[in-house]
Amino acid sequence: MSFALYMADPPKDRDNFFYWEGNPPPRYNNVMTWWVEPKPDGGGTLIKYGTGNLGRNGTEWEADFSTGKWHKLTMHIHWSEDPAKGNTRLWFDGKLVLDKKLKTKGAESVYFCQPGIHRSPHRPSVDSIYFDNFILADTLEEVLK
Repeated sequence: MSFALYMADPPKDRDNFFYWEGNPPPRYNNVMTWWVEPKPDGGGTLIKYGTGNLGRNGTEWEADFSTGKWHKLTMHIHWSEDPAKGNTRLWFDGKLVLDKKLKTKGAESVYFCQPGIHRSPHRPSVDSIYFDNFILADTLEEVLK
């Protein structure tokens, strides 16, 4: 899968913008999350990818995210509950940035993804993120175009 994303302005808060989630059992379970957030020193924006619900099992990749320009995020996920068999490969702006064995799913039988800003309603900041050109394909060549 690949898609383009754009933010005109830096985020004011952590914005979870894409995740894979499964159901059932026992309930919806977020297994992988991508997000943007302000750098701790306030000097720019980071893009991150983590596993577990909202990345709680660890941040596996992070990079600088330039606002005011389009970026392309491409992923190839080999689904497995076994961390020795699961694998995540990520490309950011056409460059391979992660190729790592990971637990990529739980016991859930159905998985789906959701783009958009997902966060607690208790965070009052307003950010905008734009998406374009979602491609779901069977070959790597189709999504890296």
